[in-house]
Amino acid sequence: MLKKHLTREGKRRLVQELHDKGLTIDAALKIAGIKRSTYYYRSTVKGSDEVLLEKIKEIAFKHPYYGYRRIWAVLRRQGYKVNKKRVYRLYSMAELVLFTKKRERKKGGDKYEVIEAERINHIWSMDFCFIRAGNRRIKVLAIEDEYSRVALGIFCGYSMTGEDVVSAIKKTMGIWGKPEYIKSDNGPEFRSRVLERFMEKNRIKSSFIEKGKPYQNGHTERFIGSLKKECLLTEDFENLQEVNESVRRYREFYNKERPHQSLDYQTPLEYYQKEVKSVKIC
Repeated sequence: MLKKHLTREGKRRLVQELHDKGLTIDAALKIAGIKRSTYYYRSTVKGSDEVLLEKIKEIAFKHPYYGYRRIWAVLRRQGYKVNKKRVYRLYSMAELVLFTKKRERKKGGDKYEVIEAERINHIWSMDFCFIRAGNRRIKVLAIEDEYSRVALGIFCGYSMTGEDVVSAIKKTMGIWGKPEYIKSDNGPEFRSRVLERFMEKNRIKSSFIEKGKPYQNGHTERFIGSLKKECLLTEDFENLQEVNESVRRYREFYNKERPHQSLDYQTPLEYYQKEVKSVKIC
């Protein structure tokens, strides 16, 4: 199983290590699972590749959860005329390859009809995650436009009630307009009477996902995963103010700079602005 998770250079090193321990080259090649020609091959990196390789490393170390496709998109946005194959070759050579665990698909039919966003402000989705700051737990609420993937708002607090959720939605609506639906799980903050009255008054429909099926709110699940990996889990926070400042910077980066694969490597705000010509940049 180990050899499946080694790059070509890693397998070459494994062969050399096994040979140094007394195995023959042929036996070591068989264990590593590579051909003799592959082991003895040594690529010659061109001067232009050296420059590009250093740039790839710079992006990868700054954003360790970026795969080669998103790195390619960043390079293109920075003016580098390079194709994905070349980026992948150099990315693999530098042994930056990410190995992610594949999620198992749910088997069987699902009678629950999940609403899919068809336009801007059709569906907003929201969810919570948690982070520690000092000795206290911080609750983080993320609100996202499903169609454009724009992170509409990230709100943090030591506690967050139904009233706080309403306040967050009001602030978000003041900037981005009003959604037709808001999608969430069945948490008590999202089922509160104060939020229900607010939704009724503003003629916003609720779309609740089924219990135990977070994938039905998959867009926000993925956004929160990125928020945690690329922001919340990269720092040791001392207080709520530090968390708020960090997520503010991350939301601006996510919307304006981070290319999104499902948007053909446009940033969420670029995609949003193509759909809505007059939007406040925030």
